Amino acid sequence: MAEPALTDLRREIAAIDRRLIAGLRARQRAAARIGRVKSVRGIALRDPAVERAVLNRWRRGLQASGVSVARISSLVDWILEESVREQERVGASRRGRPPQLRITLVGSRGAMARRLAPLFRANGHQVLGIARPRTRSGRRRGIPPARLAAACADADVIFIATSLAAAPAMIDAVAATHCRGVIADLMSVKAPVRSSLERARTAGCSVASAHPLFGPSTTPLYGRTVIVVDCGDRTATRRLREVFEGLGFQTPVATLTEHDRWMATMQALPRIVALLFAGEVGRSRPPGTWTPPPSFERQATVARRALAEETSLLAAILQANPATRRTVARLAAHLVELGRGVRGRTGRTLEQAHRRAARALGGT
Repeated sequence: MAEPALTDLRREIAAIDRRLIAGLRARQRAAARIGRVKSVRGIALRDPAVERAVLNRWRRGLQASGVSVARISSLVDWILEESVREQERVGASRRGRPPQLRITLVGSRGAMARRLAPLFRANGHQVLGIARPRTRSGRRRGIPPARLAAACADADVIFIATSLAAAPAMIDAVAATHCRGVIADLMSVKAPVRSSLERARTAGCSVASAHPLFGPSTTPLYGRTVIVVDCGDRTATRRLREVFEGLGFQTPVATLTEHDRWMATMQALPRIVALLFAGEVGRSRPPGTWTPPPSFERQATVARRALAEETSLLAAILQANPATRRTVARLAAHLVELGRGVRGRTGRTLEQAHRRAARALGGT
């Protein structure tokens, strides 16, 4: 019997691909219907037991064909994330319906405010946005005090979602309205707004702070982290956690000092290392178009992602956080130590450094 022609086999693969695509599209439509039911009934968006059952179903179906557990898990993770994304789109509840709140977003034209507003609305909250008006020339003017006071008067939570540069003055302006709601900024660095938050607290305002650890385009959001910063008002801190936990976020609590110290490691350090890597690559990468080794490609991919944001945001993360300077100093000390190891002038060998690094990152 003659072997089938390569063209015929490829045509068969194409037909199978079309069936797979149709099946995935049908699965997304079913996920949307489930999301609407969850939204009506106030059922949590994700169910770990159901997700484990999905994973086990795919494992049973594919392991017999020789597909590794790791690849099956990656495939199922992607499928589940797409289902969650679809259910978020149709407004499925994150952890059941929390109490309905009135939320004001100051700086509502900003990317993070635009990302959070529909999530708040989908969870039953009333959302009012306010931003600095533009002149005919395109320049922005300040928000009139009376308009700001009216926007904040009945709000349960007032989020400051302006730029980092504008945030301190805006916190002061909101505090001057003597609003009864929780005043909370959404800044990624807290040092520049610390004095304003403390002034608002001293003036008798209810104050907390938050930092979403994701970008405006991140999807899906369920299970992501929003750090809630305790500014000395336990009631305000609890209210903020309730708001974000209602959206399905993790809400670890930190002080203002702890937050910036954490961010020096989690935000600044990856970008500093990426700048060092990219700078050295620019000086010493060999010419030509040949394919570099996988380890280089992996590091280059990480560096590109770490440096993908705008220069102004990068500068804010690196310069506005005082804890970053200590991180840079420690990194410089580590580089000196590694240099001695490379030259063979220290008893603390590179092998020991490698083992410590693996342990720090969860390896063995």
